[in-house]
Amino acid sequence: MTRLVVLLTFLAIPLTGLAELDFDQLDKSVVRVITVKAGDTFGSGTGFVINNGPNVVTNYHVIEGGQRVLVADGSTNEEDLKEAIIKWSSEERDLAVLQVPGLLPRPALSLSSAEPNKGSQVYAIGFPGAADLLTDEVSTESSVTTGSISRLIDAAWEQNSPLFRVVQHSSEINSGNSGGPLVNACGQVVGINTIKTSLAASIRSGEIISGVFFASHASSLIEALTAQNIPFQNVNQRCTASDSAMVAYLGIALIVVGIAMLVVVFSLTRPRQFIQAIETYSRRLRNSVKVTPSQKTKPSTSSQETGGQWLLSGTDQAGNNIRLTVTEAELQNVSLGLTIGRSAKLSELVIKDDSISRRHARLNYTDNHLSIEDLDSLNATKVDGVALTPFIPKRLTSGTTLSLGQLNLSLTRT
Repeated sequence: MTRLVVLLTFLAIPLTGLAELDFDQLDKSVVRVITVKAGDTFGSGTGFVINNGPNVVTNYHVIEGGQRVLVADGSTNEEDLKEAIIKWSSEERDLAVLQVPGLLPRPALSLSSAEPNKGSQVYAIGFPGAADLLTDEVSTESSVTTGSISRLIDAAWEQNSPLFRVVQHSSEINSGNSGGPLVNACGQVVGINTIKTSLAASIRSGEIISGVFFASHASSLIEALTAQNIPFQNVNQRCTASDSAMVAYLGIALIVVGIAMLVVVFSLTRPRQFIQAIETYSRRLRNSVKVTPSQKTKPSTSSQETGGQWLLSGTDQAGNNIRLTVTEAELQNVSLGLTIGRSAKLSELVIKDDSISRRHARLNYTDNHLSIEDLDSLNATKVDGVALTPFIPKRLTSGTTLSLGQLNLSLTRT
């Protein structure tokens, strides 16, 4: 029996190679935001560092109506409360960027412009007020809750306001979590949590909300930071760590269950020979297999399959020539395709024209076909004069005319 326990432990060794988030490290990037209001009252929320500026992101409603905004740098003692100024804010988006002179160096969290997969794991980090009840003190150690992505929608916090991307998730947040980061399994910020809408909906409906929480998608923040020339770290590819980890756990679990069933069947008859054989196999398994959660398998392609390239050509509104060339090999080696847009930070294929959105459209190459999808651009994407529905890919062929904003571009395969 002892040898069997050792055997199953060895088989589980690959699980220890699965990357886990270092929440102690993430905690260094998350700060408590305190707003001093009239009459010596105060409010509290969460913020997170995005650069070495240092700039801190939080919700607009956290700092709304405040006479002073303070950031707790290590503790809530008076000497550790840093005065902050409001660098930028938007009531519609419920976002604000603070400038905190003298904040001690803290690691910056990267922002993910990619939309997370439905069902992927996420974590909410912040300072819910209820967490301080047991200790009767205002803590600067954040709390973490976990959940998953429920869906992404186009919505707004207020009626008659412009729509933007909103993340609905199940990672529990409470008053005090507002402004805190919603991070994926790679530790990247996919959303900025807000409790404002959840509370309003609860009051209107008269019911307590459970398992439905919201965050502004990071793309809204990225757009504002880019416009304000505020530096940040952007990641434009989806995190695959949680998906790979789940596959690894499932595979190991199946192996362990299979071994256990075989032990039940055979151990009563020839236990010594059976266990020796399994131990030999497990040694080979450990020496030959390494489980890495972020491992990506690139498709095997022949030179014939990847030798072609596509050319987008035309002129912009100023009469300047446009020539964008991409190879099929390039497209096959990027899981999310190549983005066409006006912003060099948000797009791989850049067209400097006012009618083009910062992230306008995306080219993909799947099943040996080139396709394009509109990224909810302001002036639309058309294929041979027909406007595309945002985020619905459309297959392309050589000779097609693409209309991006006010520009008409010819697509040819060379």
